[in-house]
Amino acid sequence: MTTSTAAVAAAGPSFVEGPDRWAIEVLGRQHGLTRVSRDGSGLRVRLGDQVPADHVPTVAPRPSHLGSLLVADLATDGTVTLVARCAPPALVFADGEARLLPNDGSVRATARLRPGDLLVMCSASALEANPAGVVDLLAGPRPARQGDLGDLVRRLLSSSLLGAAAAARFDGP
Repeated sequence: MTTSTAAVAAAGPSFVEGPDRWAIEVLGRQHGLTRVSRDGSGLRVRLGDQVPADHVPTVAPRPSHLGSLLVADLATDGTVTLVARCAPPALVFADGEARLLPNDGSVRATARLRPGDLLVMCSASALEANPAGVVDLLAGPRPARQGDLGDLVRRLLSSSLLGAAAAARFDGP
């Protein structure tokens, strides 16, 4: 299962749910890369900033954002393996608190989520365009366990013409 950037940008958030027990919403704006695919026994989410080679942008990501990429492998047991290349870390909402993943400046991190826990990701361009969206998530009440993931990604990109965001909820094995 793959969701293309153009389809997501045109149609709004894209929702994926399957036997993997993950519910995922992705939303890409101009130059935002979003891909959700099956990978082994789980799902792989790719999120980042890109400019197609044949595109002359009127609004473009900063050069430092080009090639930024987050890859999250979501296993059926709730294990998340995240690789962040030139990208902001993801947020994990678990046990009533939020934490960054990776939280130590490394490129790769692993966490185990329980049913109802959330993983929230945004590209470098999206974070730069709307840092208040992430601050609001951290400062405000924890996103609802069964809340609207589409609303969450729309809020993250509310002030951004660029980039991409995704929210994934582990619903249990």
